[in-house]
Amino acid sequence: MKVVNLDKKIFEKAFSLCISRLNTDEIETILKQGDDVEKQIAILQLSEVEDKSMADQLILHLTGQDGPIREVTAIKIREAVIDKNNDIFDDVEYYPVFADALCDVNPNICRFVVEFLPRLSYKVQLQNIIIEKIKNIFYKINNPDKTQKNFITVRLFNLYWCLEALSSIMPITGEEAEQKIADILQEAIKLKDYTIDEKVAKIVAGFKGKVEFKKLEQALGKSDNFYVKRYFKEDKN
Repeated sequence: MKVVNLDKKIFEKAFSLCISRLNTDEIETILKQGDDVEKQIAILQLSEVEDKSMADQLILHLTGQDGPIREVTAIKIREAVIDKNNDIFDDVEYYPVFADALCDVNPNICRFVVEFLPRLSYKVQLQNIIIEKIKNIFYKINNPDKTQKNFITVRLFNLYWCLEALSSIMPITGEEAEQKIADILQEAIKLKDYTIDEKVAKIVAGFKGKVEFKKLEQALGKSDNFYVKRYFKEDKN
């Protein structure tokens, strides 16, 4: 068995932070100046997000950071929004970052974000941001980077979570909004991926009877996938 020797100084510093009680100012300073280990511990110690300055720091750490930092940040934002009914993250300025986080490689982060999105107030703006993110995924799928490993698999994974997010804030009605959604769902089923079809079916089921979604209903109703066609049982002849 290979023994991994942790750097003694790193271990001692992490241990010291773990047993200490950091105040809000100390946590914010670490988020601005600390290393990855310090940041993880500091975020975990954060009990309340009381001002925009701290909210801004968490938003900065939700994407573009080391994986464990992104995950603990997502946990803390979810905790603030859902468990503590804190509306400090209900700021349209943050919505594009939430959409970016839906495309994380870590499904836990995607799931945490999807869970708190329904609590946000500005659903139309959020929907439009997610739709633009989905359109960008389609563009990347149609213009693949052949140097990137598992390129299509990664993009389908991104699309899966964006569609899950979209379904979590449904339904948003109105002819223009419905047409936008129908258009991206038509594009999605062209990919012929069963997990994507399942997410599309879930969304389409919320718009049953709407003209814009009739073709989708008909196509999905013929699927061999039980988890797709179950939404359209009554349409089966």
